[in-house]
Amino acid sequence: MLRVFIVGFNREVAEQASGPVAKFFAGTDPPASTWIGVQALMHPAFLVEIDAVAVIDAPSDHQDGMNAIFRMSGGHAADIGTVAAWLKKEAGVPVWLVGTSMGTFSAAGGAIARTTNDASSATGSSGRRGIVASRRTGRVRG
Repeated sequence: MLRVFIVGFNREVAEQASGPVAKFFAGTDPPASTWIGVQALMHPAFLVEIDAVAVIDAPSDHQDGMNAIFRMSGGHAADIGTVAAWLKKEAGVPVWLVGTSMGTFSAAGGAIARTTNDASSATGSSGRRGIVASRRTGRVRG
C-alpha cells in the first residue's frame, strides 16, 4: 500500500509525481495507493513523501496461526530478515519493521536477524496482530 503526501496537491502536481511512481513499479502491478494533499511536510524543501507498507502474512506452513514459540524461533526471524533485506534491496531505501501485539516478537527477531548485514530498527506496540515492514521513500529518518 502506498500513501503519497503532496504539498499543494492539484492535477498538475499529481501528474508530475505519478511519473516516478509509475517508473518504480514498471512491469508490475502497482499496489493500492492513496494520494493526500497536505499543507506542508517536515522540511520546506520536501514536496512529496511516499510511504510504502508491506504486510507480511503467516507462512504457508503456519496458516493456523503463529504462537510465541514460533515467533521467537530462529527460522521465523530469518524469514522476516530475508523479507526486510529484499525490500531494502529492491527499493534502495531504509526499511523499518513494526510489530503490534504478538507481531512485536516477529519484528524484533527480524531486526536482530538483519543486524548481521546492516542496521535495521524495530519497534513494537500493543494493538492488532501482525507485522508491517514500512519504507519511507520521500525522506530519510532514523
